[in-house]
Amino acid sequence: MEAMEKVKLKQGLKIGMSISSEGNAYLQDSQFWKLYKEDQASCSIVMRTSVGLVYLLACLLEPFMPSFSLEVLKQLNLPSETHFSLCDENGDLERVRKPWEILPAGHKIGTPYPLFKELKDEDVEFFRVKFAGSQADRVLKAEAEAKKLSEQLNKMEISDGSGKKPQPTKSASVVKMKTSSESEVSISRLDIRVGQIKEVQRHPGADSLYVEEIDVGEGSTRTVVSGLVKYIPLEEMKDRKVCVLCNLKPATMRGIKSQAMVLAASSSDHTNVELINPPHSAQVGERVAFPGFEGQPDNVLNPKKKVWETVQLDLHTNSELVACYKGAQTPTVKAQFCGRFGERVVPDSSCWGSLQWRGLDLDREDERGRGAEALGRRYGHKQQLKQLGWGMKGLFGRLSVAVVVLLICTVSYFFTFKGNHGSIDKLEMNAEELWSTAASGGWRPSSAPRSDWPPPPIESNGYLRVRCNGGLNQQRTAICNAVLAARIMNATLVLPELDANSFWHDDSGFHGIYDVRHFIKSLRYDVRIVEKLPETHKNGKTKKMKTHQLRPPRDAPISWYTTVALEKMKEHGAIYLTPFSHRLAEEIDNPEYQRLRCRVNYHALRFKPHIMKLSHSIVNKLRAQGHFMAIHLRFEMDMLAFAGCFDIFTPQEQRILKKYREENFAAKELVYSERRAIGKCPLTPEEVGLVLRAMGFDNSTRIYLAAGELFGGKRFMKPFKALFPHLENRNTVGPAEELAENTRGLLGSAVDYMVCLLSDIFMPTYDGPSNFANNLMGHRLYYGFRTTIQPDRKALAPIFIDRENGQTSGFEEAIRRVMFKSKFGGPHERVHPESFYTNSWPECFCQTSPTDPANKCPPENVMEILNSRLQSDETDMLDPVSRSNLTDSMS
Repeated sequence: MEAMEKVKLKQGLKIGMSISSEGNAYLQDSQFWKLYKEDQASCSIVMRTSVGLVYLLACLLEPFMPSFSLEVLKQLNLPSETHFSLCDENGDLERVRKPWEILPAGHKIGTPYPLFKELKDEDVEFFRVKFAGSQADRVLKAEAEAKKLSEQLNKMEISDGSGKKPQPTKSASVVKMKTSSESEVSISRLDIRVGQIKEVQRHPGADSLYVEEIDVGEGSTRTVVSGLVKYIPLEEMKDRKVCVLCNLKPATMRGIKSQAMVLAASSSDHTNVELINPPHSAQVGERVAFPGFEGQPDNVLNPKKKVWETVQLDLHTNSELVACYKGAQTPTVKAQFCGRFGERVVPDSSCWGSLQWRGLDLDREDERGRGAEALGRRYGHKQQLKQLGWGMKGLFGRLSVAVVVLLICTVSYFFTFKGNHGSIDKLEMNAEELWSTAASGGWRPSSAPRSDWPPPPIESNGYLRVRCNGGLNQQRTAICNAVLAARIMNATLVLPELDANSFWHDDSGFHGIYDVRHFIKSLRYDVRIVEKLPETHKNGKTKKMKTHQLRPPRDAPISWYTTVALEKMKEHGAIYLTPFSHRLAEEIDNPEYQRLRCRVNYHALRFKPHIMKLSHSIVNKLRAQGHFMAIHLRFEMDMLAFAGCFDIFTPQEQRILKKYREENFAAKELVYSERRAIGKCPLTPEEVGLVLRAMGFDNSTRIYLAAGELFGGKRFMKPFKALFPHLENRNTVGPAEELAENTRGLLGSAVDYMVCLLSDIFMPTYDGPSNFANNLMGHRLYYGFRTTIQPDRKALAPIFIDRENGQTSGFEEAIRRVMFKSKFGGPHERVHPESFYTNSWPECFCQTSPTDPANKCPPENVMEILNSRLQSDETDMLDPVSRSNLTDSMS
C-alpha cells in the first residue's frame, strides 16, 4: 500500500506478485491432501486462508488488471458490485492479517477455470516486436507513424463548409477503396487452389503431423504441415489432389514453417475427418471460386482481422456432400454424391467430404502439459491431486482446485511473459527424497486379465511373420504389437525377426538377445508361437511354406487386421508384415488388449541369462557404495544431426553434422536458436550437471552414463565431470572382454537398458524421439514407480540462455521452479503425445480397494484359472464342451 500511495507502481506490482508466490508455497507446504485425511479441521483453515489470499490478490492487482479481479469475484461467487478494499467498513486493516476470516465457513465458490490462456509462439513474437527496445525508442516510433499519417491527411481535400462534397484525391480514393474491401469479409478473399501432394512424410518432431510438399501451380512446391496422421494413412496422401488455402500467413509448427493449409471436412466432434477432393479433371493451380462472391484474394490474410476464422463459420456441405459457402456451390470444382458420411474418401474421388470444413494443420500440440501436472511438489502428489481435486464433491474439492488454479495462473502468467527468473522465490527441494520410489497412491502393477480371456484356439487362421525394424527398443514395441496382432487375428505367431540395421551392425536376432523359451511359455495363454514356419510336403518334396507379403499402414487400426490382413492370411495360409515398426495403433479402447501388451513388454521379453547376469553384476558394483543414478545422455552425432543443433560446435564439427543430416534425414531449414527455444535440442552434459546441482545433488553422487560415443570430444564432458566426478559406464564397471566385441550393438544397449531399469533414479536428457528413454520410463513406472527425473527442455531453455547472456541472478531458483513441476515417476494421466509404452496407467495397474470396480486387482489365482482352461481346451478339443465364463470362474 505504501508503494502504491507513493506511485511506485512497479514496486507495488512486484510486492503483489511476491504475495502470490508466498500463497502458492503456503498451499503446497501445508500438504493439504494429507491434512484432509488426517486432520480436517486444519485442512479447513488452510483452504479458508488460501481463498482469503486469492481475494487479497484480486484487491491488490485490481489497479493493474481490473478484468482479472472481476473474474476472481466470479470464481469466488461474490457479487460483481463488491467493492475491492483491503479494509473493513471501519477502515481497519485487521482482516488483512487474518485472511482465513475474509470468507465465512461454508461459503460456496463458483466454477473454477483457468484465467489466462497460453501465449502461443506468434503471440510472444507480436509482443516482442510491439514492446521491444526502450521507452524512448517506442516514443520515436510512434512519432514517426503519427507524422506519416499527418502527411497522408494533408494530401486530402478538406470541406469548405459549403455543403458540397469535395472530390477526393486519387490517393484518398485508393485509401477508401482499400478500406471498403478490407471491411467486407467473404470467401473471395481466400486464395483456395487445387494442389497435388508431391511428397509426404511424418513430422520428425510430432507424431500427429505430416509434412507435405504440395504443387499449387507456382513452379515450385510449398511446404505444408498438416495434422492428418490419425485420420488419413500416409499411403493415401502421396500424389493426391487436395484443396489448399494459399494466402495464410506462414507459421512455424514444431520447427518447420508451414506455407499453406490443406482443407478437410469433419463431423462436429472431429472424430471423422476426410480431405476435400477436387475432381480428377481439375488442374493443379486452378482457383476454387463460388458464384456471387467474385473478387481477387488478399495477398496475405491479416491474422488480426480473423478473415479465415470468420469465413469458416459459413463453410459446410449440403445433403449431397457438396462443398458450399452460404448456400453457394463452387462452379470451379463440380462435386458429386460419393456415399454416406463415414466412408473413407479415396484419391481422385469426386466427393468433397462431410459436414464441416476444417483446417487441420492449425491443430498445434501443447508441449507445456496441463495445469494439474504442475501441482505436485513431489512425485506422488500429482495423482493424489487428481483423485482429490477433481473427483471429490463438496467444498474442499472445489476450493482446492480454485485456489491452486488462481495462484498458479497468476504467477505463471507474469513470469512467462516477463521471463524474469531472478524474482522467483527460492524453492527448497530435498534431493534425498528422490532416492526412494514415488508414491503409488494405492496402485500396483497388474497386467493379468480381469475379464473373460479364452486361451488361443487349437486351430488358428494361419501364420503371422513380422520384421521388426529399428533399434532395440523400437523392435521391442514392435514385438508387443505383433503378439497383439496375432491375438486379434487368431493367428499363430512366428518368432519375430529383428532387423540387422546398419547403425547397430548387429545381426544377433531374437535368439541372440531374448530368452526364447521363456517368451513362448509366458504367452501360452494368449497366442500360439512357433520358432519357424512349418515345412510343406507335396509329391515327395519338402518345401518351406510361402508367405504373402503386406505393408501395414502406420498406426493401423484393429479393423485393418480383422479385414485386409485376415483375408490375405486365410487366402494364402501365412502373411509377412514388413516393415513392422509403429504398425498398430497405440490407443485402443480395449483394456485387455493393452494389458496383453504389458504382459509382453514387462514379463515375456526377458533378456538372455548371460545379459541378465552381466547387468546385475554392474548394478551390484554400483550399489556397493550406496545409491546411484542412471542418465541417458543423448549427445551422439545422429541425434544432434537430427535435432539440427549445430551452432555450439566448431566449423569442422558442424560440417560433419550437416553432412550426416543430408545423408540420413529429410532436408529442411533449421535455425539453432529456434530449435533450442522450443526444447528440440538435447541438454548438453554441462546443462545436465547444472540441473542436478540446482536440485540439490552434490559431487558425491554416483552416476551411470548410458550413452553412445559423445560428439565433440572431452571438452563437453569436462564441466560435467568437474561437477560430478563419480561417473561410470558399462565399460568402466563391466567385464571388458564381454562388451568389447559389441559395444555399439544390441548387447551393449540391452545392458544399458537393464542398468537404467534397476537404478535408483533415471534421468533422460532427450525423451523424444527416443524409444530407449520412453520405454524405460514406462518400464520403471510398472516396476514399482521408480523415480524418473524428466527435464522440461522447453522451460529450461530460456533460463540457460539468460545465464549465457550474463543474467545469473536467481539461476538455481529458476531451475528448481521448473524441475519442481517435473514428473517423477508416480501414477499420472496419459496425455497425448505421451505414448502408452511410456505410461501404461491405468490399464496395467490395479487397486486392492478401488473406488471404480474396473480398477480392482484380479484374484491371486488368475494364472491357475488360465492354465486350467488351456489344459481343458487341449484335452477336450475333439469333444468340445461349453466353456465357463472366466469372470464367473473368478467370482
